[in-house]
Amino acid sequence: MNVYVDLDRTLFQTDRMKEVMEEIGKLYPEINPEEMYTNQTQFYVWSDDTTYAHDFSAQLISEGLDPDLVYGQLEQSDLADGRFEYDGAGEFIELLREKASPIILTYGFDDYQRFKAALCPSLQGIEIITMLQSKALFLEEINEPGWLVDDKAIGDELPSSTSFVQVSLDGDTSGISPDWPLLYSLRDAKTFFEDILSES
Repeated sequence: MNVYVDLDRTLFQTDRMKEVMEEIGKLYPEINPEEMYTNQTQFYVWSDDTTYAHDFSAQLISEGLDPDLVYGQLEQSDLADGRFEYDGAGEFIELLREKASPIILTYGFDDYQRFKAALCPSLQGIEIITMLQSKALFLEEINEPGWLVDDKAIGDELPSSTSFVQVSLDGDTSGISPDWPLLYSLRDAKTFFEDILSES
């Protein structure tokens, strides 16, 4: 069974991207990482009032850098040591590899999303699907039984063939009472899927 897992804020600590910009500043002293961080919103491409994708490659080009070269350098740096993975990501993904077919299903520009996944050792060799459309539309098109794990509360949007689990890894528990399982750590997600997959 396919278990689709979101990347940003589900497996990958997107809020730590400032560290990537700081590393770029070390590689390219002419680049000011603080300015890059401040200016990143100029490179957000919005699809609606709440959903955007960061065109990081366009931002790198605006700084006079070659995105492919920079991504390659960063993937070979210490940043790829697993520090961007949420706690428990490795064990969760390992379980899915053993018991199911994990697939990363992530919204955003393909090169940037694949770069972020490349910083996560636990994701090596896993299929990655990137998109700039609704995940619900994608899952409706394939129309196969499976699961989606995501940090966004999109369970009501999904086709009936897809079961949904939401993770909230920032620890905020205020006022959330969804109609689907809500988990607060990837270790909880591992336990949840151990039970689910043992029944299937």
